Amino acid sequence: MKPYRKATLLVILMLLLALAFVMQPERASAQGPGPGDKIIFGSAFTLARGQRLDGDLVVVGGAVEVEQDAVVEGDVAIIGGSTRIDGVVNGDVVTLGGVIHLGPHAVVNGDATAVGGVIEREPGAQVLGNIVETQGREMGGVQITPVPGPHRWTFPFQEAASTPGPLSWLGRALLQGLATITWTALLAAMGVFLILLAPAPTERVARGIQNNPLLAFAVGFGASLLAFIVAFILSVTICLL
Repeated sequence: MKPYRKATLLVILMLLLALAFVMQPERASAQGPGPGDKIIFGSAFTLARGQRLDGDLVVVGGAVEVEQDAVVEGDVAIIGGSTRIDGVVNGDVVTLGGVIHLGPHAVVNGDATAVGGVIEREPGAQVLGNIVETQGREMGGVQITPVPGPHRWTFPFQEAASTPGPLSWLGRALLQGLATITWTALLAAMGVFLILLAPAPTERVARGIQNNPLLAFAVGFGASLLAFIVAFILSVTICLL
């Protein structure tokens, strides 16, 4: 598997793990997402000198620092934040839309990948795997260039240029309405399927919403945000195929 595909799949899997962690707060607080794993939303994380993390590290919307002589036994994935590593990471280091800065004592035993970002290496930094940087619209050797003329950019695809006609607004309105109806029907079908597949957990979720609506709103908002990020990463994956 090519390194950028591996990195993208790694980020997707970690985000799905984080989504499961958010959607099941009671179970997560008791058992955690996995032995030694750490998932952080919206705040910075520092692994101090001499400390060890016996699992994966996932940070969404925050900065990460692994100080000298600190060790991460698993992978490190960062979404929308900066990363500074001066210790040891025994897995891969992946960032989406951020910067990976490797200090002079940094050792990454896997791959270092920046999707939509850059990797900065000081003298002495070691990466034993592959180093991959994809910036802007150039990803995995695929250059996406704008089509001249009136168009709309819908990443990762771009509509062909066209000249608007007198009834073009009607066609766009019909297409948008059809898309809305289709998505609504799909979501409704998924909801019915979920109720039929797991009636007891669905009932517990309903009771939880009634008992604590604010917490339910926060969890739903966070899950929606993660779903958007996963959709973006899947779009990047399509470009890399």
